[in-house]
Amino acid sequence: MKYNYLEVFRGFMALWVVLFHGFAFLPILPKNIVFKFLNNGFLPVAAFVFLSGFVTYILLEKKESYLFYIKRRAYRLFPIYIVALIISVLMLGLSFDVLNNLPFNNPKIQMRLRLISEAENNFFLNIVSHLGLVHGLFPNERFPFTYTLMGQSWSLTLEWQFYIFIPVIYKAITSRKVIYVALSLLMIPAMIWSFFYMSQKSFLPNMIHYFLIGFFSYPLFKIYLNEGKYYLFYFLIISALLFSFYNIGVAVMILLFASILALQKIRPRFAELFFNNKHLLNLGKISYSIYCIHMIVYYLVGWVLLKIKIIDVFLFSLLFIALGSVITILLSNFTYTYIENKFIKLGKKTS
Repeated sequence: MKYNYLEVFRGFMALWVVLFHGFAFLPILPKNIVFKFLNNGFLPVAAFVFLSGFVTYILLEKKESYLFYIKRRAYRLFPIYIVALIISVLMLGLSFDVLNNLPFNNPKIQMRLRLISEAENNFFLNIVSHLGLVHGLFPNERFPFTYTLMGQSWSLTLEWQFYIFIPVIYKAITSRKVIYVALSLLMIPAMIWSFFYMSQKSFLPNMIHYFLIGFFSYPLFKIYLNEGKYYLFYFLIISALLFSFYNIGVAVMILLFASILALQKIRPRFAELFFNNKHLLNLGKISYSIYCIHMIVYYLVGWVLLKIKIIDVFLFSLLFIALGSVITILLSNFTYTYIENKFIKLGKKTS
């Protein structure tokens, strides 16, 4: 089955992340409730996490060996990430200069300047941990690696941790062997410990429940497809209600995820026209490249605007976000074709 609806959903979530990071370059942020919702960059990443959990269950159903499974995931995750990481590190000085010379200031810009400055702390270990996508395993208070070199990579180290661990939970569910059940249950004390001592979102025990929402949605979605039973929606509505007590935004995203899955099965005519649009499907296809490279593009656009002396605050912000977004999409088509897709195919061949 082709999950076109989820692919388009993924594309819009990537655009949301791009716009969220663009909003940081606005001199003044609007106060209305819609903008406050859109200015929560964690929400589209939460949606990515749901989708990742959902898709990973599909991959594990193929019954590949653990080595082949993790190799394919590595070929999918690392190539464009490594390219973006190297460029981001080489551009740290330029990024600092752009932020330091903007024709306006706000708290998010100051935060980014501080993060770039912190990148020099334990620089070698910071680089090595990023290259292995394990920087989320370091306590951020002692080793501030999570956001310093390539800020958005906090969710990529999280994803890599999930890929490594989730086959244990899958085996616990499908085989019910004591060893896999016991290893899965170890996540519970890890979650409790991390809550008190290592609370950064880049550490899997703090985010595993987000992944499991998507992960358990897949077998329930199959029941919905084949038998018409609504267990999937009971599960997602209960999850949304639980989240609503401490993060109403995530609760909304869970309900949105449920709605997309419902549309995926029902396929009403209006939805078919929208979710089968080739341009929107392409946006979903290139969403990972968009996620990896958009900050590089933003800083380069900012550098050019400063060089040509655009000092009007409104015009600078407008050009920064508009050009940054459009160039990111165009460049992502290139990086998907010549980097991502080539390694995806290579991963399938080696399997």
